[in-house]
Amino acid sequence: MGVKKMETTQINHAEYMRKVRGLSEESLMYIIRDAQAAIKAMPDGHKAGYYADEIHYCSMELSRRKRNANNRAKNQILRDICGTSARAAREDMGM
Repeated sequence: MGVKKMETTQINHAEYMRKVRGLSEESLMYIIRDAQAAIKAMPDGHKAGYYADEIHYCSMELSRRKRNANNRAKNQILRDICGTSARAAREDMGM
């Protein structure tokens, strides 16, 4: 009698990364919390890797949005200070 191998659920990485870009911040946070709870309940379950990937991609998207918001804020500060475009301000400062 052999050990039955459990099939794991795979995620389509490229498709999922595109999907999360269209989700709200609230939806991303919900997915993260839900996936964390699922992993905690069944760490060796056949979807554990899928849930870990969901957490990873949703977290990456939240980080990307925060980084972009910070960059927009920095550019706005440069425009306010210099009265010009952020690119021109950076060039004037040798950046």
